Amino acid sequence: MSPDEGLQRALDAAGDNSVVCVTAGRYRLTSTLEPRWGSTLHFERGAILDGSRPIAQWTRSDGQWVATGQRQSFAASEGTRCGPNPAACEYEDVFFDGRPLVRVLDRGQLRSGRFYFDESADTIYLADDPTGHQVEATVTDTAIDAGGARNVTVRGATIEKFAKDGVITSEGWVVANNEIRYVHSTGLRAYGTTRVTGNTIHHTGNLGILGDDGTRLVFDGNELAHNNYLNFDLWHAGATKITGSVGTIVRNNWSHHNTGDGWWFDWDNSDTVVNNNRFEDNTRYGLFIEASFDTEIRNNDFINNGTSTKWGGAGVWITTSKNTEIHNNTFDGNRYSTLAFVSTDRGSSQRYGQRETTGLHVHDNTFSLDEGFVGVPFGDTDVYASDARNRFTNNDYAVPDRDGTWWQWTSPDGNDHTAHTWAQWNRAGQDTNGSLSTNS
Repeated sequence: MSPDEGLQRALDAAGDNSVVCVTAGRYRLTSTLEPRWGSTLHFERGAILDGSRPIAQWTRSDGQWVATGQRQSFAASEGTRCGPNPAACEYEDVFFDGRPLVRVLDRGQLRSGRFYFDESADTIYLADDPTGHQVEATVTDTAIDAGGARNVTVRGATIEKFAKDGVITSEGWVVANNEIRYVHSTGLRAYGTTRVTGNTIHHTGNLGILGDDGTRLVFDGNELAHNNYLNFDLWHAGATKITGSVGTIVRNNWSHHNTGDGWWFDWDNSDTVVNNNRFEDNTRYGLFIEASFDTEIRNNDFINNGTSTKWGGAGVWITTSKNTEIHNNTFDGNRYSTLAFVSTDRGSSQRYGQRETTGLHVHDNTFSLDEGFVGVPFGDTDVYASDARNRFTNNDYAVPDRDGTWWQWTSPDGNDHTAHTWAQWNRAGQDTNGSLSTNS
C-alpha cells in the first residue's frame, strides 16, 4: 500500500495472519495503528510513520512567529519524574526542519532554537522565522500498539515524532530492523516473549526501550544511542530499563552516548544473560543490575561510562543482587568506579527469596583504570562475609600507579569500604591469581 491509502483500513482488510507491505513514503498518522493477530507489517526502505503534522500558517507578532489552532494535548505518564527539566513532562513537541526545538515554559524565555506553547490559547510561538522551513507539531501519541494482538512482526519502519511511544508489543512479537527516533517518551515497550533484533533506537526523549514482566525477551544486534535527550530524571530514563523479566538475553548490542544507563535490569529479573555487547560513553552506568537474581555477564566491552561525580557512574554497578557472574569482559576508562557492588536492605522477593548481594564471582576480566576503583563504595558490611561468597579471581588490571589504592574492601582493622593497594587486595583473598601492570 502507499501513503494515499488508509493504513489502518488496509491492516483491517488484510485480516489476521496476513502480510502487509508498506511502500516508501511518509505516513502521517492521526491515530495509533493496531495490527491484527499474527500479521506481518513489512515496511520498504523509506517508509516513515510520522506522528506530526506541518504547521503552515504563521503570523508575525511582537517580534515572534505565532501559529494558532494548535489543539493537541497529551498528559504525562503516571509516575513520570522530569527532574532537572520540568519541560520534559510537556509532551507536545515542535520540529524545525526535522530537528526538535527546545520547549520553554515561559514566553519570556523564547529565543532561537526554542518554542513556547500556550496550551490554554492553542497557540505556538517561535523566535525563528519559519519562512522556507518545515515546522511540524506532534499530534499523535503512539505509532503502533499491540492492543492485545499477538505474534505480530514489525520490520523495516522508520518511526518518528510521536508524543509518547514508538511501538508497544505483546506476546510473540518480533520487532526487527526498524529505526525509532524523536519520540517524546519511550521508543519501544517490550512485553511477553518479544524479540527485538537489528533496530536503531536513538534520540528518544526518555527511554530507548522499556521491558516489563517479559519472559525470554531477546535483544540482539540493536543500537541504542543519545536517548533521554530531554533529560528526564535518571530514575526511569536512559537507553534501556527491564523489570520483572525471566530468561532475558541481551547480545550483540551497542549502547552508547545515552543520558543515563546503557542497560538497566531493575527489580526481580532472573536468569539473565548479557553477552557480547558494547556499552560506551553512557553518562551513568554501562550496565546496572539492581535487586535481581542469577545474571551472567560475559564477553562485553565497558568503555568510558559514567562521570567523575561521586556515585556518578561505573562500567558495571551491582546492587543487592544474588548470583551474578561477570567474566571475560573488558573494562576501560570508566568513571567514577570501574566495577562496584553494594548490598542494602531491599526486602525479600516472593518468587526468589531474600534480595542480597551474594554469590558474586568476577573472574577472567581485563580492567584498565584511569580513576576510581573496583569494589564496594558503601552499603551493608555483610558483602564481606565468607558465606556471601563474593570473590574476584584471575582478573588482569592495568593502573597508572602500581602502588595506588585501586580496590575498595574491608580493612584488616575492621574499617569498612577501605581503599586497598594490590597487596592488601590479595591479602583479603581477592585476585590472588590475578595480574597487575601499569597503563601509563
